[in-house]
Amino acid sequence: MCITKVQVDGKNVPTAVKVLSKHRVLDVSLGPAHSAALVEPGLVYTFGCNQYGQLACNNCKPRDVPAIVKALEEKTTSVKC
Repeated sequence: MCITKVQVDGKNVPTAVKVLSKHRVLDVSLGPAHSAALVEPGLVYTFGCNQYGQLACNNCKPRDVPAIVKALEEKTTSVKC
């Protein structure tokens, strides 16, 4: 299971990322405002702030829901933010 945080009453609360719950998560990396998760069979999901393109999705729009990074499909062995 992959965990992120949400604001509840002004406090950060760990929360399961439901989109990733159907996958076996192999690696997770958390940046200051974005996250990346590596799942079997080598797919990378990113989500969060994307001001500088750190989600590798060819734009600078933030993502609230994890999405696959197409350029890294089945080529990745670990993730780092």
